[in-house]
Amino acid sequence: MKTSAQLVIACILLLSACNINKTSINTTKKTIVSNTEPSYDSKFNPAEQNIEGDWTLIGVDSYRSIANAEKEAGLTPGDVIWNFVGENGMGTLHIRNYAAPSELIEELPNKMNFWTEDCLLQLDEQKYIYKITEIFDEDGNRLARELTLRNNLDISIPDGGATLRFRSLDAYWACGTINEGSNARPQWASLINGIVVQAYIPEDNIEGKFKLIEYQAFAPDEYLPQYNGEDIVWEFKNHTLKVYKENKEINNDYSLESGEYQVWKDRCLMQIDKDIYYWELQDLENKNGKKKTMLILNSGTEPGIADEEQYYYFERV
Repeated sequence: MKTSAQLVIACILLLSACNINKTSINTTKKTIVSNTEPSYDSKFNPAEQNIEGDWTLIGVDSYRSIANAEKEAGLTPGDVIWNFVGENGMGTLHIRNYAAPSELIEELPNKMNFWTEDCLLQLDEQKYIYKITEIFDEDGNRLARELTLRNNLDISIPDGGATLRFRSLDAYWACGTINEGSNARPQWASLINGIVVQAYIPEDNIEGKFKLIEYQAFAPDEYLPQYNGEDIVWEFKNHTLKVYKENKEINNDYSLESGEYQVWKDRCLMQIDKDIYYWELQDLENKNGKKKTMLILNSGTEPGIADEEQYYYFERV
């Protein structure tokens, strides 16, 4: 429980940050005023990747087509707010840009359709790799969430494009004038006043050999290939893929040709030369009822398009 003195101090700090005559506070206080700068943990939870809600832009890490370096230094919470409204990974994005609508995010309109799938976000025709992490205080209380978007899907190019960083609005107190006819734009006082330790995200070990056992696509069965034994084997080692084809006479074979390929991975995406797939490892039962580690690749990296997926199922050898 917070003491009366702590609440009084918090209110004084809030009013100082807002600097207004009449205010409305529309968020709940979650932190205690302290004389020492606290630190916060950031954690990644694959089950907590729902992008719906309000987010404010807090930083831009690279400046290419959608960001301006001179503007980033003066960016404050509430300058740019993205509101995702929808359900089941699709809906409408509303953008409120108070700071520099023609310079900070010059390519994006005020309203867009959105779709999410695995770690991809699609806004109309633009696609991003996205990640949501949760911010916790030292007592384990969740205070807010952070959203990271990167607009470059060619993961073979490090630091390409722009990375946008957002924080959920429940990380702030919102204060706005309520006088009739006044500017309705609120001011913001942060509830997180210390260092946020970035989340560690482990990655599954894909090193080793996998045999191709099945291919699935939206097509009649007679147009799908049949794989047996170790007709086709993929071997991953040190960011390199070697493809071995013992049987080169498979009808309707859509797999990669024999040879060596460069491989890059970023969360749910795997890039093999220029081709990009969703990927995951799962422990599943094979056709003989035995538990095996399966590698699943999906070439359908278009969240806004249904039934364009092509799945490759591999079993670890």
